[in-house]
Amino acid sequence: MKRRLLLCFLVLLVASCAARERQRTAELAQTQLIGMSREELLSCAGRPASRASGERVEYFVFVRREGGGDPLGSEPVGATGGFSAPPSAGTPLRCEATVKLEQGRVATISYRGQSGGVLLNRQQVCGYIFERCVRK
Repeated sequence: MKRRLLLCFLVLLVASCAARERQRTAELAQTQLIGMSREELLSCAGRPASRASGERVEYFVFVRREGGGDPLGSEPVGATGGFSAPPSAGTPLRCEATVKLEQGRVATISYRGQSGGVLLNRQQVCGYIFERCVRK
């Protein structure tokens, strides 16, 4: 019984560390990517799910989904790499990262989406979108 409890604790600890690293990636992206060119962004983050443009301003929306109805547990849209197991309760997680570009350069990055509760949150899912863009 003690062994099983210890094993469960270790699994949760490792999962928590991985989730924290993804959250850190999302947070770093909001500062490190400022000033990045449109071409650099697209080469590291992939194709956005949608785009909009105005006078000297563009918006790219990158979407990442995990869990829920997808049998593989991960459905990257506009993101590359980073497969992970689905959340335990089957709660779908979703992140939308909106990147505002001014004069062809990243000006701001904002996140919105559905949270996964205590162990997983929106920014942890968002970390997958920019994992190839951020220097750690």
